[in-house]
Parts: sequence; C-alpha cells; structure tokens
Amino acid sequence: MVPFCPLSMNHIGLPASDVDSAAMFYSRLGFSHIGRFRNPESGDDVVFMRLGSLVLELYQTVRPEVPGHGAIDHARGIAGD
Repeated sequence: MVPFCPLSMNHIGLPASDVDSAAMFYSRLGFSHIGRFRNPESGDDVVFMRLGSLVLELYQTVRPEVPGHGAIDHARGIAGD
C-alpha cells in the first residue's frame, strides 16, 4: 500500500496588470519581497513575495491569452514524505 503523502503549498500565481503596484500592495499587508526575474520563455516580469509560509508569485504578462489581473492563475504544491 502506498503511504499517504499530503500536499503542501509551494506558491500561488497571481497575474497583475502592474507588478510593481501589486508588490507594493502585498508589502503593505506584511509580505516581504523574496525575488524578482524576467521569465526568459514568456517575457513575464515576475516577483515573489512571502508572508510566513505563504508565497505569492505576482507576474505581469505580455501574453494576450493570459488575463492581466484579477484571479488566481495557478497554485503549485509539493508532495510530503
């Protein structure tokens, strides 16, 4: 029998029409800036923010098929032991 492996949250992806304004908003809520980069494949500007164990991936996209703001785009988890 395979043992139960709970899933823990790695991060939540949130598109933003202005990633700098979104990062400032979350910093006012207590999140700290933990990283920033430009995704070489998509061209998205990406900022990671943390509050406790919760990590947000805020990104500003240039891809027309991805909404620019307003909804959780993805959530990534990792399996536990």
